[in-house]
Amino acid sequence: MLRKGATYEVLLSRHRLSSVENGHRPAIETEILFRGIHGRLELDLRGKDKTQAGRVAPAFYSLAGEAVPIPDRFLPVMRAATKAVNCRGCSHTHYLRKPVSRPMNASGSFATDSAVGGASLVATQSSEV
Repeated sequence: MLRKGATYEVLLSRHRLSSVENGHRPAIETEILFRGIHGRLELDLRGKDKTQAGRVAPAFYSLAGEAVPIPDRFLPVMRAATKAVNCRGCSHTHYLRKPVSRPMNASGSFATDSAVGGASLVATQSSEV
């Protein structure tokens, strides 16, 4: 995801190797899963609406100005990525990873962690400034 000012751009793709034929090396096949352009988010996630970070994703529009819905399976990742690109004064790296199953605690509810709508956002300090 790329944010420039209040506009968001995103490209989600899948890459895999093709099958091997005639002893040749497999080719890399790329499939575009979702492309969002001209995304807008009317919240200030770096200021007064900071508590909403990780819970919202931008709305994307086609070149004709029509809304392009984000597929439900990508919403958790989009929310986590939106939080990452709005990290003020960021000098660390953000990684997205699959959530792990959480054990139940004594009260019968799931233990809490840093999961953001199904995708965990991990930030690590970068050695570069």
